[in-house]
Amino acid sequence: MHLEHARHRPSQRFCLSLKLHEPSRTLIAGTHGRGAWSLVLTNFPFPPGPHITSLSPFSAPASAASPLTLTVNGTGLTGGTVQWKAGGTTTPLATMVVSDSQVTATVPVSLLTSGGTVQVSVSVGPANSNSLTFVVPSAPPTISSVSPNNTPININSPTSRLS
Repeated sequence: MHLEHARHRPSQRFCLSLKLHEPSRTLIAGTHGRGAWSLVLTNFPFPPGPHITSLSPFSAPASAASPLTLTVNGTGLTGGTVQWKAGGTTTPLATMVVSDSQVTATVPVSLLTSGGTVQVSVSVGPANSNSLTFVVPSAPPTISSVSPNNTPININSPTSRLS
């Protein structure tokens, strides 16, 4: 659901946009120059089956040195397997059920080799949950040399090369 371009009258304040973030059932409203607010809606049920509400952590750096333990919270997770979808490839992760509302999964280092976003979901039998986004930031660049290693001050257009 998304509504935009409400009108502004001097004596009244209008919402410029409304957006429902369906996986978390959060309604987010933005006003022109006045801020934003959010409201968690609890007056409608989720469809039957597993549903995830949060990931912890929600990101990990690329090229991690050791496997990551990912905690997934939600409902209906008993007997579930965490699914890691990067690009067009979905990988089931080794999963341990903590309770009906929490599972933990081991993300191998091989899945954290490059930056990007990943969709995480939980499968319980034939039923699949909604997906939440996990972020793998790319490693920052490193500078191995600078050429020239010094430049006189009063030169109009010095040229430097980084590698």
